Amino acid sequence: MINLFDYYTVASRDLQFSLETAGLHLPTVVIHDDGFLPRDVQSPLEFFLQEAGTELIGKPRYFNQIDLPKFWEIDANGVEGRILDKGRLRGHITYSGGDRRFVKQVEWNDRGGVIRSIDHYNQWGQKYAVTTLTPQGQPALTTYFTPRGKELLVLNHGSGSYVYHRPDGREQYFASLASLVGYYLRAAKLPVEQVNFNSLATPILTIQSMGQAVQFHRLFWQEPIQSEVPGNMKFILSGHLGKGEVVVQSRADYERLKQLLPANPAVKYLGYVYPFQRLNQQRKTILILTNSDQVVGLEELANQLPDFSFAVAAVTEMSSHLMELDRLANVHLYPTVSIEKARQLLAEADIYLDINRGKEILDAVRGAFENNLLILGWQSTLHAARYVAADHCFIEGQIGEMVGMLRAVYSQPNALENALQEQWRAADRELPQAYRDYFRRALN
Repeated sequence: MINLFDYYTVASRDLQFSLETAGLHLPTVVIHDDGFLPRDVQSPLEFFLQEAGTELIGKPRYFNQIDLPKFWEIDANGVEGRILDKGRLRGHITYSGGDRRFVKQVEWNDRGGVIRSIDHYNQWGQKYAVTTLTPQGQPALTTYFTPRGKELLVLNHGSGSYVYHRPDGREQYFASLASLVGYYLRAAKLPVEQVNFNSLATPILTIQSMGQAVQFHRLFWQEPIQSEVPGNMKFILSGHLGKGEVVVQSRADYERLKQLLPANPAVKYLGYVYPFQRLNQQRKTILILTNSDQVVGLEELANQLPDFSFAVAAVTEMSSHLMELDRLANVHLYPTVSIEKARQLLAEADIYLDINRGKEILDAVRGAFENNLLILGWQSTLHAARYVAADHCFIEGQIGEMVGMLRAVYSQPNALENALQEQWRAADRELPQAYRDYFRRALN
């Protein structure tokens, strides 16, 4: 049995963790390798690199370690980097995540400001791929290289085909990504008799290409169900892909799917086992992570909750508008925090307020959820609604309602624990035993 994921999303990681916690330590394959996969995850690209003799060792490149034309400079902060030529923007640096400014990709602009190529870097500091773009900004070719600069794979985005430069010097053509993945699964001798997958894209086509080698497939559905059953899901449930099941990982979507389908024993429900870090300590300590100075209702909340402590942290400098709130005795500001400091603040807080506009930083809401912080927010500012119970979301401006809930969970016995349990249910939290029970039935 293997896990076959298109991308290593948060939901993919949660599914892998759920299986492992239940004692199912399966080979996990991610088709689209972004260069920063965990070491216990495999990919076709990694396999081909190793076949070419590449040692996957080294450290990620820091933002100031990329190659630059002479006299060009880098202007970087904790969120992104810009490459400048005498003040003119010539490139953009994307980090891998966190606050360490490790380079994941670099977009290069022509003099007109149009992106013409993208360099891709991995966790070993290797520039492992380059994507060239058309004048209209569409990807044309992506070429994957060994660390010595030898071409390994070439993807033609127009046709979707690949050319693999084999270690023996021959070229091998694949008409599609699915055919390449199928070749890899066979060459790597992975146990494909049962396949767990979580998207309706390349994994389905790969399973089809493998024929009778795949005896059972299991789709873990992790997307919303709209007004009708997705076509590829109908294809799976019709039996055209062979013997298999659909496991829906959201209780609400499972109930919706049951309404759209007649009783179907091949449709199951199973949530997620989460890697919780600690218990809530029931302290009146509130955390907000933001890179925006638009923290909606912060001053009003702080004034109405003088016995609560508010920590507001950012990985960048803070504006004067936000810094003015330092005058409030119960508001503590932390500009330009490190990831270590952010983790410390998470450990010291028991409430997280998702009330800032702008982008989420440092996977803040997920970090709060894993640390069992009670999460409240405005409906208009939620960054990860999956981890927030419906009753914990308020219409923007309902300061009194949010204050009332915060006071209630600290004044009534078991109220905070009950609110956390509601938060877990909203996120479809599961115990490892549920996975063990499901697979014991499925494998018998």
